[in-house]
Amino acid sequence: MKKEIVFARTRHVYDSYTDFWKLVELSGYPTIFLDEIDPTNARVIYIACPFNGEFFPFGDLKERKSKIVLWNLERPAGSGGKEGYIGDLQKHIESGYIDQVVVSDAALATTTGFTYCPIGSHRDLGEPGTLKSYAYAHLLCYSNRRSILFDTPGNPKKYIAGLPIAPNGWGEERHIALQKSWLMLNVHQDEDPILEPLRFALATAYGLPILSENIAAQPFPYQGAVVQFPLHGLNLALMSAFRKRHELTVEGLKSREFVTKYHTFRQCVERYL
Repeated sequence: MKKEIVFARTRHVYDSYTDFWKLVELSGYPTIFLDEIDPTNARVIYIACPFNGEFFPFGDLKERKSKIVLWNLERPAGSGGKEGYIGDLQKHIESGYIDQVVVSDAALATTTGFTYCPIGSHRDLGEPGTLKSYAYAHLLCYSNRRSILFDTPGNPKKYIAGLPIAPNGWGEERHIALQKSWLMLNVHQDEDPILEPLRFALATAYGLPILSENIAAQPFPYQGAVVQFPLHGLNLALMSAFRKRHELTVEGLKSREFVTKYHTFRQCVERYL
């Protein structure tokens, strides 16, 4: 008997996970809240994201028959490094709260032993624009490593290396900024060269080529439209990629067609999980 996949979400609102839940919705999966999980239902595979204390609403696990998967999009930094990251999550498997941990970076999956599943994308997560006003959009939150992109922690720079940068924002403001940008810029929040899967899925939906700080593993399935650079070479990389923006845009649109046809979010779930 084929089991039904149901996604379980927190009751709190996390802007950084908006695109994940939009992908779930566009892919036609049913969703519930974490405290609505029925651990006795053997016909269901529950996939929860993100992880927090709300993931454990159900007390006694002796009668658990459902499979429960944690899709973890968090980075190891801040969790005691990779050892703490692995140990904390493995502890929840050993205690019986979850059966499996999924991550969306191939190198992270290799080093942790957790299951790898790319997020892919969906064409209705975004729509390419034609009138361009900005060289790059980055939509990044502030961190020390990203301070080169900000005048102050709450104020992203409007120009970097003399190139206009799209304003950060959410909703319609973000949609317009992405449509008016030539490329997506990605700088890691910390030292780990780990893929930011939701950012790559979003850029792909808008047909944007991605200029990203170096990633340890191939950024599958987006690699055809990704240009990588070391952080110390940011300004040179910005100028170089912008000079090639027209040919890179062709690659970005090809990547959109490829990913949203052969590596949609639903196809990735069915193929890898």
